[in-house]
Amino acid sequence: MILRWNITPLISVLCGFTFLSFLLLDAYPTEPVQTKSMQLRPEDIAIVLAWDQKMEEYWVPRTLKDKQEYARRHGYDLLLKNTTDDGRAVSWSKIINLRQAMLEHPDKLWFWWLDMDTLIMEPQFSIEEHVLEHASQHQYIEKDIVMSWDCFGLNTGSMFMRNSDWSLKFLEDLLTLSWHDPIMYGEQRKMQDLFHTGQEGVDHFDFIPLRKACAAHDHKCDLDSQAEFQYNYHKGDFLIHFANCAPDNCHSELDRYHSMLYSR
Repeated sequence: MILRWNITPLISVLCGFTFLSFLLLDAYPTEPVQTKSMQLRPEDIAIVLAWDQKMEEYWVPRTLKDKQEYARRHGYDLLLKNTTDDGRAVSWSKIINLRQAMLEHPDKLWFWWLDMDTLIMEPQFSIEEHVLEHASQHQYIEKDIVMSWDCFGLNTGSMFMRNSDWSLKFLEDLLTLSWHDPIMYGEQRKMQDLFHTGQEGVDHFDFIPLRKACAAHDHKCDLDSQAEFQYNYHKGDFLIHFANCAPDNCHSELDRYHSMLYSR
């Protein structure tokens, strides 16, 4: 006896299951798919620097060359800006100049703000591979700010900002608040205030370990027993940040690391 199957209901079930699977995958995506259009190119990235006259005598002659060489090596634009002289502390210049860079260079996708009291110790590391590609497992495409934190809060010595409407609005909101806290490190305090205003803002941030892109020369933190390992520079780290040193202190330490960098 030959059995005759009615396959119409079976096909309907299979099609329905397949359609449901697509719906579930769309509702609960796993990891964003990288496409060639999403891949960052060196010409998509610019480095933003600024300094004041107090830095020019000792620090700039020792800390500008490595940024220039690094930008040439990887093909990034290097944007040299002026510091603020409008009554706000020089630390506010990073916010002012990041906003200006976004407005002047709409073709750039990412900007890296880097304090001048730093040395890039491992120049073979690229921004797109060393920092942005690994931030939250390729989630950087959906984030607007990639930066680090330490036991004092958000660390703005080295931070990466995507050129987006949200980033521009965030910087403008910071500048609106700047006159309420115009003194040194006010930009960190106000950025932290905005960060804590709600989940919508938090979702735009992506945090990386401090040693990934802003390892400290000597970070003191009585609240964190692991501070020396988590925050301080170790051989092989991307760069070293002489936080709270410039312009008058840490000259011998700067010279030592400068010699290490250029004696290889």
